[in-house]
Amino acid sequence: MSSSRPRKRSHQSLESSDDRDESVAMSYEESSGDHSQHSQATRRSESQNGIIERLEVKNFMCHRFLELELHPQVNFIIGKNGSGKSAVMTAVMIGLGSSAVTTSRGQSLKCFVKNGERTAVVTIQLRNSSSDPFQKEKYGKSIIVERRIYSDNRPGTFTIMSANRKIVSKKKEDLQRALDHFGLMVENPVCLLTQDTSRNYLHSSSPKDKYKLFMKATQLETLNLDYKLILENVAIQEETLETKKKGLPRLEREVVQLEDRVKSLDELDQMVERCQKVKHELAWAYVRDQEKDVEKQVGTVEKLESKEPEFIEKIDDLKVKESEALSAHEVVESELEVMTRELESVAEEKAKTKEEEKKRKDAYRQVDREVSQFRRDIRDAEGDKIKAEEKIREMEMLASRDFKAEKEARENRIGELRQEISSCTEEGQSLSAQKRRLDDTLTELNGNIYQLRPKIDDKRRLINRHETELRSLEQNRANELRVYGSWAESVVQDISRETGFRKKPKGPIGRYLKLKESRWAAGLEEALGDLVYSFCCESGHDYQLLQRIISRRCQGKRPSIIIQKFQNEAYNIRANLPQCREKTFLDVVQCTDPVVFNVIVDQKAVDQMLFIEDATRAQRVMHQEKPRGAKVAFTVQRDQVYGGSTNRFYSGRDVPAKVLHQSVETRIAMVRDELRRVNDELRQLMEQKHAVEREKRDAEDAKRRCLQQCHQNENQMNRMKEELCQLELVEDEEGPSDLAALRSHVEEIEMAILTLTQESTAKESERDMRAEEREAQRRRVNDVMKKVDDLMEAMESKKNDEEAALSELETIRAQLERVRTRHQRLKDKIDEEKGTLANRREQLEELIAKANRICSDRIESDKTPDQLKRDVSRIEASIRHREQTQGNREEILRRCFDARKAYKTTKKNILATERYLEKMNEVMELRRKNFARFRKSLAYRAQTVFTLMASQRNYTGHMRFDHKKKEIILTVSTVEEDRSGTADMRALSGGERSFTTVCFVVSLWVVLDSPIHILDEFDIFMDMVNRRVSMRMLVTAAQDNSSKQHIFLSPQDMSAFIGGPGVKTWRLPDPERH
Repeated sequence: MSSSRPRKRSHQSLESSDDRDESVAMSYEESSGDHSQHSQATRRSESQNGIIERLEVKNFMCHRFLELELHPQVNFIIGKNGSGKSAVMTAVMIGLGSSAVTTSRGQSLKCFVKNGERTAVVTIQLRNSSSDPFQKEKYGKSIIVERRIYSDNRPGTFTIMSANRKIVSKKKEDLQRALDHFGLMVENPVCLLTQDTSRNYLHSSSPKDKYKLFMKATQLETLNLDYKLILENVAIQEETLETKKKGLPRLEREVVQLEDRVKSLDELDQMVERCQKVKHELAWAYVRDQEKDVEKQVGTVEKLESKEPEFIEKIDDLKVKESEALSAHEVVESELEVMTRELESVAEEKAKTKEEEKKRKDAYRQVDREVSQFRRDIRDAEGDKIKAEEKIREMEMLASRDFKAEKEARENRIGELRQEISSCTEEGQSLSAQKRRLDDTLTELNGNIYQLRPKIDDKRRLINRHETELRSLEQNRANELRVYGSWAESVVQDISRETGFRKKPKGPIGRYLKLKESRWAAGLEEALGDLVYSFCCESGHDYQLLQRIISRRCQGKRPSIIIQKFQNEAYNIRANLPQCREKTFLDVVQCTDPVVFNVIVDQKAVDQMLFIEDATRAQRVMHQEKPRGAKVAFTVQRDQVYGGSTNRFYSGRDVPAKVLHQSVETRIAMVRDELRRVNDELRQLMEQKHAVEREKRDAEDAKRRCLQQCHQNENQMNRMKEELCQLELVEDEEGPSDLAALRSHVEEIEMAILTLTQESTAKESERDMRAEEREAQRRRVNDVMKKVDDLMEAMESKKNDEEAALSELETIRAQLERVRTRHQRLKDKIDEEKGTLANRREQLEELIAKANRICSDRIESDKTPDQLKRDVSRIEASIRHREQTQGNREEILRRCFDARKAYKTTKKNILATERYLEKMNEVMELRRKNFARFRKSLAYRAQTVFTLMASQRNYTGHMRFDHKKKEIILTVSTVEEDRSGTADMRALSGGERSFTTVCFVVSLWVVLDSPIHILDEFDIFMDMVNRRVSMRMLVTAAQDNSSKQHIFLSPQDMSAFIGGPGVKTWRLPDPERH
């Protein structure tokens, strides 16, 4: 390709991966120049390992996707402000392991993820194909570094891959080793010169800032800090050495003193030998005494074992008695079940006989009413007969009389009487209906009164019970134990004062129970019975003490005492509770003491009890549903319902609880409230009764008046009927036929009387028969009632027998438990004594073995171990006295050995430390000189390059180093100023000062051995002329050092004055403005 060929501009468009939603267009320009010259330059200097071959970013800062195939020598990345130039430099720093703070662009990595994205990826491909590659067998010609950062504070990840994208490592340490091999210092301010670094160091006029930048760029600052740290360590070693030297004479004197004391210790050997002989004798004396103890212990064990058969015999006897008592209890229980079934059948018979008695009474009353009616009819018929006979006699006397006027008067009177009789009849019917209504009303009122009387009686009995309970509670308000009896308080006090108990007994058991609902107090007392008054203790010894206290304090019925081992943990009975929805023992009561709870469970099997409020529901649950695990149910009225195969029911006595309450004050308040409520109900019932009685009196008065009116109406009607009959008889006397008819009427009345008399006699006979039947039925009822009473009395007696049998069984079991406890204690004592014997035998064997170790030949001595110990103590006291004056032999020997060893060790360490410090001082002096020469060499190279670069614009430039003041003074002057002697940079323009700064940066590049150099907006303060000269100067410097890669970031358009071989320009698209 000829040199006259015009420069060719090519364009390349890059797009992101398939998943992006927009494309980013970018173009680059490459200056072709003379191809032959470029080839010669390439041959002249091969690019260094560690340059960036390719950079790819995705979702990083403002870039959604950007890929750069960078030139190995010079790259310009240009674009307007906001197009993402600085983001490229930040991506290089982040991708090669820098932290977010180092970039001065954010405080955390998540700041670099593009808005709206979760992940950002930076991929950098470094060259590894030149000479001296880094682990080429692993990575090949390129090393690909991929760093992934996240927006949700997750730590970023590194992936280090080979040229064929095979993952080699994911550790940052491996990346840092590769960068160190390449000499690529990412955080060196001259290697990657950011805007902030340029502002802080380059554009600052302070000579100290420029010197600090020179030291950082050349890594001399780090080296200087290392030297200072080494010198500080040397100073510490010197101080330690001086301290050891001061203590060395003291160690030497101590060694001499201890060696003198060792020589004076030979006199103690005879005393030590004598002490050793006495110790041998003491060892075998211990053996002799231990053998005597073993023989004594064997006798104790044999004596205890001789008592064991007696306990076994007692236990067998009590087991037989327990079996007999259990059989007797089962017999009584079966008899009680039989009597219960018999009572149920008798109860049915009683109901039937009662019903039959009622029928007999009703039949007798009906017949008796019929007899009374017959008698009334007979009396009425006899009266009619007498009246008819009198009328016949009158008619016979007046047969001859005939008065026409009287006949008419009689006829008129007869008509009037008939009308009056008709009206009286109607009135009588009305009065009869009124009487029936009053009878019905009285019957209803009597029924109401009959219904109210038992209710009132129940309320009065309930009031009496509440008042009695209230008086008892108020009397025992100050002492809750009084509810258990007058003896309870004194017994509890005596128990608390008695000191002979091994464990304090607990009781009465009821005081440890707290009701969850007070309405269950009576039912719970029925379930527990006399157990609420009982006491419990742990041992037979405590039982005897407690029995004496109760005998002394309790004169009447004594509470029972239960012996049971005390446990601090209550039984867990929840798994054994009945499986149903009804209340269990744990639902109605809370026990505050685990020992008492365990006693209740063992004595009453409360885990098989149910508590059901209503007796009817209790019978249905226990007899029909039969829940698993439930044996008996109790109601609030003390009823007992047994399940299983017997299905028994015992009606309880409706009496209040005596001892089980939530508290005395709470119970008093509840009883008072209940008493007020019952009094109110009684008052209402009495008011109802008084109202009904008033209504009854009013009805009786009305009935009495009605009866009087009925009687008056009946008398009046009888008089009118009699008068009518007389008038009609008078009229019938006119003819013989009337008299004959009247006589015939008398005969009919006589026949009727005879018939009524016969029927009445028959009814009276029937009434007598009904009376006999009623009396016979009453006797049968009495027999059944007596049978019921006898059965109830027999059942009560049988219950007492059952309780007695159960009490006897429990007593036998308690005795058996006590004997077993004593037997177990004896066995424990035997085991304990056997254990003691075994321990003593082991101790004897140990003592024999120890004595054999001390002295293999047994030594018999008349002295006791105490006497021998005193002899040993006396000899050892003499030895200690000698040792106090002369010192312990072993201790002195040990101290002498330790002192001699410490002296030699300290002396050896001092010599070694002196040699080390001498060598270190020589090395540090040499390093100090080398450091000064190396710093002078780097400074000279920088001065030379600076002067050379300044001369390109006809400037005379000097860079003067003042290492003492740590300053770099730059002086630049034009030819005229140089002739006039002016050399002040403040006289230069802003662009000229920027040019001078570029010269300073290039001079630092020369002394910095890094494969890449990146400058961000280095030309921001230059005018066009200075920018052109600076650009050509930078490109020329980069081309002269073609083995290194240079990347320049600028917002200016460089296409007008950038040229030459090996220069590549990347133009970023303009930013989107919203």
